[in-house]
Amino acid sequence: MKDNCTNCDFLLGPKSHFCPNCGYSQNQRTAFTQQNTVFLTILCVFTIFGSVFTVLRAFVYVSFGIEETAMIMRVLSYIFTSIGTTIGAVKMLKKDEAGLMIYSVSQVIYIITVFFALSHYIKELGGLFGGGTGFATSVAMLFIVPSILILFIYWLPDTRKHLKP
Repeated sequence: MKDNCTNCDFLLGPKSHFCPNCGYSQNQRTAFTQQNTVFLTILCVFTIFGSVFTVLRAFVYVSFGIEETAMIMRVLSYIFTSIGTTIGAVKMLKKDEAGLMIYSVSQVIYIITVFFALSHYIKELGGLFGGGTGFATSVAMLFIVPSILILFIYWLPDTRKHLKP
C-alpha cells in the first residue's frame, strides 16, 4: 500500500520509513500534526454550523416579508454563499484543496454582502437606536469579524498542509 509523506505529501513506496523528497521520518507522526488535523476537522464542522445558521437567518428575513429588491438579493446571497461555504467545508473534511477555494470565494462574497447590508442599514436606520450607525455597525461586526478570522485561519500554512490538490 502506498502512502503520501505526512510532511510534504510526496507519494511514497510501500513501507517507506523516510520521505525521499524531504527526508521526513514516516514513523514519527508528531502530536502537532495530528492535533492540526483535528483542528481542521473542528473548523470545518463549525463552518457547516455557521452556514446553517446563516441560511436560517435568511429565512427569518423572508418571514418578515421582503418587498425591496436589495433585500431579496442579500437574502439570496446569504443562502448561496452558505451553500458554497458548506460545500467547501465538506470538501476540506475530505482533505480536498478545492474546498478551500470554494469556501474562500463564497466567504468573500458573504463578507461583501454584509458590508453592503451595513451601508444600507446605516442609511435607512440612521435615526433608530440612538443614531443607528453604532448599533448597525456592531451587529455587522458580529458577522464580519468571525468570517474574516476563520478565512484567515483556513489559509494558514499549518492548516492548508493537510489539504491535497
